[in-house]
Amino acid sequence: MRVSAIGDVIHTLPALFLLKHYFPHATIHWAVQQKAAPLLEHHPLLKHAWVFPDHYFSPYNLKTTIMMVKKLRTIKWDAIIDFQGLTKTSLLHLFLKGKKFGFSKEHTREKICHWTTHYHDTPTYSNIVQKNLSLASFAAQHLGAITKSPAPENLVSTFFFTPPQEHIDTVSSWLEHHDISRPILICPNTTWPSKHWPQAHWVECIRLINEQTNLQPILVGATMGAAAAQVAHECHQNTIPITICPPWNLLTLTHLVKQAHLLLCPDSGLLHLADYLGTPVIGIFGPTSKIKHGPFWTKGNNEQSIQVPCPHHYKKHHHPGAIDCMAALQPQDIIQKIHNVINNDQ
Repeated sequence: MRVSAIGDVIHTLPALFLLKHYFPHATIHWAVQQKAAPLLEHHPLLKHAWVFPDHYFSPYNLKTTIMMVKKLRTIKWDAIIDFQGLTKTSLLHLFLKGKKFGFSKEHTREKICHWTTHYHDTPTYSNIVQKNLSLASFAAQHLGAITKSPAPENLVSTFFFTPPQEHIDTVSSWLEHHDISRPILICPNTTWPSKHWPQAHWVECIRLINEQTNLQPILVGATMGAAAAQVAHECHQNTIPITICPPWNLLTLTHLVKQAHLLLCPDSGLLHLADYLGTPVIGIFGPTSKIKHGPFWTKGNNEQSIQVPCPHHYKKHHHPGAIDCMAALQPQDIIQKIHNVINNDQ
């Protein structure tokens, strides 16, 4: 179980590959919310993705949720692994039949999860990906796995994610139509207000990319989030060249991310998707830690991401009246990082 969000689901995907390494013939199911479901619904390593509505315990969705739990309850599971460690996942698997695995009390996000699981892993980790791999390995050992756990660099070689061909064709045709061969994806949107980089900084950064590099900026999310929409408006007002990505679904965006030369964004699902796919990224981290929640798989991605000093650790909002910590990061700092990535590619 890892029901949300997109970035958290991506952080857990390697555990799926690890479980398949231990048990090649296992039948694996995944409970996930609608927003992240496209990453899993056609995944060849999964027997089935159980797609719950977003906010599945809201009164509007409760009937659907109860019906799905009843279906899950008809199955006797060999193992139920709660990678999320939240009340909303505990309430899902509370009524299910099977051995339940989760994190120890000091490592679970909400304490109730310790009491609704039977076996508890106490992981040693620096990045959240390692934490999820630890739980998968812990569960596998309890279930009798005898295969040795692979090193991360060997595990990553087994990763794959290929969208259906129609999504690949859509992106290829669009890039060709706009004569884009060296795309850099600019992704300002993020769900936490405290993670946002100032709008004026994004606009200046895009101007500098056009002036100082041969990369072609594509703005992602202008039709889906206020931050990107405002950046698009300001670029238009100031005649700064920028191509606006269409309102594609997650599967189509996945192939665009895979084709990008570089992705620039705050701590968000697209950043983690790019790292998982092997795309170079420059992540902007403030209230969250780039060591714990930053890029993990693609060489250089964590090093070239930026940790902005911020006292509001893991707070969705800055304290009232506080200075915007993220504003301390200047556009020229980002441009220098971009030059470093370009130079490393040559």
